[in-house]
Amino acid sequence: MPMYEYKCTVCENLFERLLNFKESSEDQFCPDPDCGALCEKQVPKTSFILKGDGWTEKFYPNTGRGA
Repeated sequence: MPMYEYKCTVCENLFERLLNFKESSEDQFCPDPDCGALCEKQVPKTSFILKGDGWTEKFYPNTGRGA
C-alpha cells in the first residue's frame, strides 16, 4: 500500500497515511487527526539524488549528435 503525505490547511500539520490503491485515487482531501480540518495531499520529495562526478559521462555518453 502506498504512503501519502497530507498537510492541514488550518494548522499546517504534516502527517502520513497508508492508503490502498482505490482510496488513493479518490482521497485528495482527508481530516487532520489533530484538529479535524481538511488536509490536502502533498507531492512528496524524492530521496533519489545523483552525487559525484562522472555519472553523466558513464551512463549518458555524448554520441556526437547535436542537442
